[in-house]
Amino acid sequence: MIKRTGIVLLAVIVIALISGCTANMSDEQIAEQMKTKQDSIKDYSATMVISSSFGGKDEMSKAKIMNKMPGKSRFEYLEPAEMAGQVMVSDGKTIWSYDPKKMR
Repeated sequence: MIKRTGIVLLAVIVIALISGCTANMSDEQIAEQMKTKQDSIKDYSATMVISSSFGGKDEMSKAKIMNKMPGKSRFEYLEPAEMAGQVMVSDGKTIWSYDPKKMR
């Protein structure tokens, strides 16, 4: 989940970085420029709002995601209250999770 979210976020960042610079570029040039920009990203962070609907039930959560290349990430739920404080951390090989409510 963290990896997929990171990849989507990274793609959005890369596209934002090169938007407006594509007027006279071929598809191959755009792809190469995206890859170059992607390879130069060392870290990023974002606050995400996640909306989901399953079985007629709508849910929304808010989380902060931080990534440091290559492969290190941290994901922390901010909302809803019942999930706030839950953290998942990965070094690219292992994922650790922490739920403060289970520690009480």
